[in-house]
Amino acid sequence: MGSFWFWLVCFHIASPSSALLPGELHKFINAHFRNNCHGIDLYFCNIEDAVGHMKFRWLIFTNDNMLSVINILELSRLEMDSDVTLINSQNDSTLQFTRLSRMYFKTNFTLPANYSLEETMIDEKISQPIQWRGENVNFNNYSFDAIVIFLEGNFNKVEDIPNMLNKSVQPGVENIRRYFFVPVWYLMELYNFTLNMSNVKEWGVALPNGSLTGAFGMVERREVEFGFTAVRLDPDRIKHLDFSVHMILSRFIFVLVQPKTFGTAAALIVPFESSTWWAFILLVLVLIVSMRIIASTDKEQSHNDSWGGSMLMVFGGISQNGIPDSAFKISSRAVYLVTLLSLFMVSLYYSTGVLSGLIIPSPDPIQNVDQLIASDTGIGGQDEVYIRRELLKNDSTTKRARAKLISNPFLQMKAGLEKVKQGRFAFYGLEELLRIAIEGQFTAEERCLISELQMVRGFQLSHFWRKKSPFGEILNVGLLKMRERGVMNYLEQYWLVQKPKCSAELLFAPIKVPGMTLAYAVLAVGVVISLMVAIFELLSARRWQTLPLQFTN
Repeated sequence: MGSFWFWLVCFHIASPSSALLPGELHKFINAHFRNNCHGIDLYFCNIEDAVGHMKFRWLIFTNDNMLSVINILELSRLEMDSDVTLINSQNDSTLQFTRLSRMYFKTNFTLPANYSLEETMIDEKISQPIQWRGENVNFNNYSFDAIVIFLEGNFNKVEDIPNMLNKSVQPGVENIRRYFFVPVWYLMELYNFTLNMSNVKEWGVALPNGSLTGAFGMVERREVEFGFTAVRLDPDRIKHLDFSVHMILSRFIFVLVQPKTFGTAAALIVPFESSTWWAFILLVLVLIVSMRIIASTDKEQSHNDSWGGSMLMVFGGISQNGIPDSAFKISSRAVYLVTLLSLFMVSLYYSTGVLSGLIIPSPDPIQNVDQLIASDTGIGGQDEVYIRRELLKNDSTTKRARAKLISNPFLQMKAGLEKVKQGRFAFYGLEELLRIAIEGQFTAEERCLISELQMVRGFQLSHFWRKKSPFGEILNVGLLKMRERGVMNYLEQYWLVQKPKCSAELLFAPIKVPGMTLAYAVLAVGVVISLMVAIFELLSARRWQTLPLQFTN
């Protein structure tokens, strides 16, 4: 081919470090062009290098045949948002301008504009860059290689996309990853491209030599262009891959049923704290002793004639039945009055506490992880590798939570939630997966009893593609537009299970049999003791009746 001469005008939008160095530019200008790039140290032929093909405007002057130059550039790495203008001098006064663009380095250039003009008008014509952003992007139905990751369900091929987008098909299966793919489907329609889709079962890890395995490795090696699935942004991954704008903020949480205050065997004890109960017992003892003291000074008392009588009178006041006695002296009446008033106030506070617990919903006793760790609630987690890894972290909160793990703490999802339903157990897992499982296992009323506690900060989930991909900005712009226009919010409401919004209602919550256990226990103990005392009294009475006969004989 004949000689080239180039003049380069370069406006760079990304970081300044991506601009061409003078030495590289000199090497490019003096490169010997052939019909292919093999064995040639040509700057534009380095497909793996992401510098130069993104967000540049190229102005190339040549006196060679335009089609020959275009054929050479077909082999280069000039891609979609590179604005290339070829200028060919046909004679001394006329230049031919050819504007080139293509959306992918494997496709051919398109020629959107081809015109001639006088040299004096060059500056005016080349000052307007090609506009590719927004809805003007058109990949001309190009089929990109991409991977998805579906561990469940039958969503492996492009033909499965209609079923994937239909929530009624396999409901509750892979909701998160299906939610992630729906915006991709919109982008396919918006930018006019298709996918050659492969389902991969392994995300991949970083090897000691620095390379990646699994889906990450396939994207890094450019075996595929995109990874359209939910991936956590990890520092090791960011070194090798670029990620989309975040789609959702995911969290690891504890789910538990708050400990019940009423309706349990301790329902008649919980209105008072332990210190209040001890103070009440002390008050009862003081009142019994006071009753016994005044009995020795007031002979008019008929029932307060012993320690047993004093106890009976005090307990009569506790049960709001009054004191079955009368007194002559003012001191005795004062003691009776103080006893009745003090016991009335205690009973009033107690009854109000029980009534409040039955009618007015009490605040959750466990509202954060610190309260969970301090309670008698056991802790377990879903039997997954990433859950075990989370619970093995060495921050102070995780260490304290790890000390609360029950024996055999890692359970399958169904078994763990059944244990949560029984109470006194908190189950650790991924928020979205827990909500899906809870929706299937719990009734609407039971779901309103579930509390969620977050132990560590949430993390972002995004799509991923190769480092410095020229398509990253276009796809991110499309995703941001969908979020700004409310599409993403709608998809989140549609695909992701939301925490139920439960409003507290002032409904009476009846005490069932377990809630009256203490009362029944007191009754049973009293009956047993009364029978034992009655038998003892009968035996004693018979013995005393036989003694006079023995003495008379």
